[in-house]
Amino acid sequence: MSKNELIDLSVFNTVAASTEGEWLEFKFGGKPTGVRFKVLGKHSERVRTYETAKTKAMARKSNMAEKRKATLDLLMELIETQDDRSVDDALARVCDWEGVKGQYNDAAMREFLTRNPQFIDEVMEFSDDASVFTKAL
Repeated sequence: MSKNELIDLSVFNTVAASTEGEWLEFKFGGKPTGVRFKVLGKHSERVRTYETAKTKAMARKSNMAEKRKATLDLLMELIETQDDRSVDDALARVCDWEGVKGQYNDAAMREFLTRNPQFIDEVMEFSDDASVFTKAL
């Protein structure tokens, strides 16, 4: 592309690509399983709505804990529920699957993520990688 060519900025849409999602292959023990999960990007409407609600809930809890002088209790609760929150974070990003018996549903996905916490990290990293959700022109 030369310096004199003009670019139409409207062709770039990371939000749309993030909302459409991309397929992430599930490997177990380093080997392909034939299972793929459709993961939404962190810029998708669903993920942004989830993250905003989570942040607001935390702000409310923090404010209430300060008023009740129970910040230590809140910290202990956060530590105790850390695994559940990680599953919720990944669940907000997965919206479909291929190669799995039955239709996609959140309850089955939650159970899968709970039994396979290593995959939570993969989902989160995949969702956060903006390069995955940028379509070539």
